Amino acid sequence: MGNRVARLALCGPLLLLGACEASLTQPDAGPPLLAKQGPAKVTTLAEWQTAVTTATARTKIIIQGVIEVPRDEEVYLTAPEVTILAATPGSGLRGVGNADGQGPFCLICVGPTGDRATVIGLALDGVTGGPSDPVQSDPGAPMYTEARQVTFRDNHVACDFPCAVHVWFQGAPDGTFQHNTLTGLPRFSAIQIQGTSTGVTVVDNWVENAGPQGGIRIRGPSNNSLVRDNVIAASFGGGGINATNSVGGRYQNNKILAPNGVSCRDATVGNGTAGTANIWIDNQSPAASVPVGICGP
Repeated sequence: MGNRVARLALCGPLLLLGACEASLTQPDAGPPLLAKQGPAKVTTLAEWQTAVTTATARTKIIIQGVIEVPRDEEVYLTAPEVTILAATPGSGLRGVGNADGQGPFCLICVGPTGDRATVIGLALDGVTGGPSDPVQSDPGAPMYTEARQVTFRDNHVACDFPCAVHVWFQGAPDGTFQHNTLTGLPRFSAIQIQGTSTGVTVVDNWVENAGPQGGIRIRGPSNNSLVRDNVIAASFGGGGINATNSVGGRYQNNKILAPNGVSCRDATVGNGTAGTANIWIDNQSPAASVPVGICGP
């Protein structure tokens, strides 16, 4: 009331006309509202590239149909809290190789500032990387992230040689990889977590083939991972799950159905299961593990 009286005093003689009184009794309008950006539906490579490179926080990008991504045409998401999803089942991105058989480095590429991105229900397929690439240089992955708290959920990802890994967390902490289907035989591993990707959750995924370096490979210092309820249909020398110098992880209720060699590997040393620095509980496989007791019959 006191504030209103003070404002009325500023009106002076205008108060007699009633104009100032009317204006002061109306609520303040406040700052102008910003227009809400609607979802962007993309059907072509150019539309996809524009939507990703111009996205702002909380943008939604919907892919309609299958968009082909050639070599060197990949784009990186840099805005935070962006959601990318399929308009219909089977919609997504497909990598296309050049004359040398080299495809784009990644199809879904989340840069270091794309925190809290969410990718739901996409079909990702085709060539990534290339056979002429050095073993540890530009190997290619359909899903690649360097950001925090990125979620990949309910996607179907195909990855065959020369594709290196299905999904790659590179210095991307607190991410979630849940309820995805991974098919094909990758050059290295199906799920690669490395480069201080601490606190990553890998839950309820189906992996057709593990790859020679492990189906789920966690490389230190990517510590404190939760790996639970995953099924790996076939594995090779690297094992269904391979923990390399990563500590504080919890590996529980995973199934490696047809291992070619060991079922799981853990090279750490500590006070965890079987003398490792991680906790292993109820991981099932017909083959033994290294060390014995972390996975097995």
